[in-house]
Amino acid sequence: MSSDQEFVRLKYEGVLTCTTAPGFCQAVQAALRGDVTCLQLNLEEVKHADAVGLAALAVVGDRPAAVAAAVLARLGFAGGPLATLARAHATAEELASRIAIAAAPSERARQLRGRAAVELAWLWLTGARDVREALDWFVGLDPRGVSLSGDDVVALGVPRGPAVARVLAEVRDARLDGALASRAMEEEHVRQWIAKGG
Repeated sequence: MSSDQEFVRLKYEGVLTCTTAPGFCQAVQAALRGDVTCLQLNLEEVKHADAVGLAALAVVGDRPAAVAAAVLARLGFAGGPLATLARAHATAEELASRIAIAAAPSERARQLRGRAAVELAWLWLTGARDVREALDWFVGLDPRGVSLSGDDVVALGVPRGPAVARVLAEVRDARLDGALASRAMEEEHVRQWIAKGG
């Protein structure tokens, strides 16, 4: 086998997002097929901090979780980044199942909210069509999701503190599920929430 076949160079330029990362990961996996002794990734032009993590996930691919975690550590990942990548690899299948059976949009969003970008990208890459559609929907959501602000709900009578976040989360979920369609409906929901004692 020639040295060109054993040594593979890949260069990626642009922004890695949930939409573009799968193609990048597929290119890495394709490069690793066959008898590759060395893979050189040129990520200097990548405009996303998780590019190396995505490449690492593509390398560990379908290996068992314990093996993948060991390989990731061997590649130099430690602490929070290692934990995030190991979680992305180990939980992708279970998370995909939960998304697939989620009955309401808010339930799907709750499964994905708070996940690192690299986790969402890996899930998109490894998930079935319905999971990919759910991820495309999720990343397209308005991050705020509601018309009311924290100050607005305080003005309506919600005490400052954790109650503000709780009621805004409830309003956001009701918006996602189509139960609320306007600012006036959000305000009425908050009033009813207060009347019920929060």
